[in-house]
Amino acid sequence: MGAALAPLAQAALVTFDDVVPGSSISVGNPVTSGGFNFTAGTAGSFGLVETTSNLLAPLNDGTQALGMYFDSSVTMSRIDGLGFALVGLDFSAINFGQAGGQLVMQGLRADGVGTIQVSQNYAFDASGAFKFATLGAGDLGGLASNLLQSVNFSGCTFDGSGACVGPTFQNFNNFALDNIRAIPEPGSLALVALALGLAGVARRRAAA
Repeated sequence: MGAALAPLAQAALVTFDDVVPGSSISVGNPVTSGGFNFTAGTAGSFGLVETTSNLLAPLNDGTQALGMYFDSSVTMSRIDGLGFALVGLDFSAINFGQAGGQLVMQGLRADGVGTIQVSQNYAFDASGAFKFATLGAGDLGGLASNLLQSVNFSGCTFDGSGACVGPTFQNFNNFALDNIRAIPEPGSLALVALALGLAGVARRRAAA
């Protein structure tokens, strides 16, 4: 797919503002926003859609976000089952005592040829508190340049040796996601292009 997908389809924006405040994510209980399903990644995973202040996350833009707790992970996929490229998002740690860490994103390629993993460090403000950071396509590597079936988000925490470990099962690795930007697989556009091409062939034959 690669970067050629970008001009073919407009990026979808997932803000979670279309979700009822207080909606939770657990196994068998997904949340849907912006045309995407968000499903608990592992048994015991728990998430909540709320304003960032109610999530105990840093303020972002004053709107709702998704918070994941208790070393949870969450998987994002399109509700129509088609593919997408992940081209941007806002993310932050939710501070329940953890030190620094990373958001870990693992994409399952739509062509079935393995997975793509990208990790990004949580950001801090001048006072040393966690803050939201924005990732663009250049930060997301292969997640932005390949067609994906799904993306799993989880967290890890730096230990004393500098390794990032998770889950710790100590209520660390809590994180928030907001303003997720994804370019959907342009299947409908491809069909339109095919239909226009066939119509052109038919006109040329009729004129011959």
